[in-house]
Amino acid sequence: RWRVVTLAGQLIDISGAMSGGGHKVARGAMRTSDSDGAASSAAGDGEGEDGDVEEVTEEDVRELRAELKRCEQALQQARARVTQLEDTLERETAELARAHSRLRSAQQEMSAAE
Repeated sequence: RWRVVTLAGQLIDISGAMSGGGHKVARGAMRTSDSDGAASSAAGDGEGEDGDVEEVTEEDVRELRAELKRCEQALQQARARVTQLEDTLERETAELARAHSRLRSAQQEMSAAE
């Protein structure tokens, strides 16, 4: 059987029960529905509905690797976009500070002229 382990080292059962201690109870089934409505394990326990071991084909592995590659590329693009947005935010924040400074100077000049 396959098991799902969190980054904190806690085991998650197919039922969604979490073991490993802690104060917070985590619940929720680890199952998904196929298009025909049949329940399958999202945890990948390797067993079919009748308890027989399901075979993972090379095609399954290729598809999963391709999906992983797409996800990694999307993550890389998202990280690049975050960097770009952080740079834009930094520039715009500096511009806003300069605008506030010009506004204060203009207000002081107006007060002095009165």
